[in-house]
Amino acid sequence: MSNIRSRLLAAAETDGRIDRIEPHPRDPNFRRIIVSERAAAQLTSAEVDELAIEAGQRWNATLRRRVERTVARSVIQAKAMSMLGRRALSRAVLRDRLLGDAADAETVDTVLDDLADAGWLDDATLADAV
Repeated sequence: MSNIRSRLLAAAETDGRIDRIEPHPRDPNFRRIIVSERAAAQLTSAEVDELAIEAGQRWNATLRRRVERTVARSVIQAKAMSMLGRRALSRAVLRDRLLGDAADAETVDTVLDDLADAGWLDDATLADAV
C-alpha cells in the first residue's frame, strides 16, 4: 500500500528521540515526526494526539509498530469510505475488495466494525434497498 509507505519514511527505521513535531509544509492537517533530524512519519494531528506522541519521546520499535498500525487503519478507512461513496456495498464485498489490496485482515475487520458502528455499513439496509 503506497500510502502507508509514503507516511512512514526511511528514517522510521532508526531509533532515537523525537526531536520535534512540525506541520507538514503542504498540508496543515498533517504533522511530521522528526527523529535525529530526519522525518520518520507523517501523521494527521488527530493521530498524533491519539498516539500521545510528543517531542523528546523515545522513537523505538514499539512506537514505530503503533504508528504503522494507526497509519494502516487510516489508509484502509479512507479506501473503504471512497468505495462506499461511489455506491453501497455489503460488508462481505467491501471486505473482499479491501483484502484484495493486500491489507491485513484484522485491520480491515476493525475498520469495518468502526464503519458499521458509525452507520456507514449496514447490510440489512442494503438488502432492503435492493
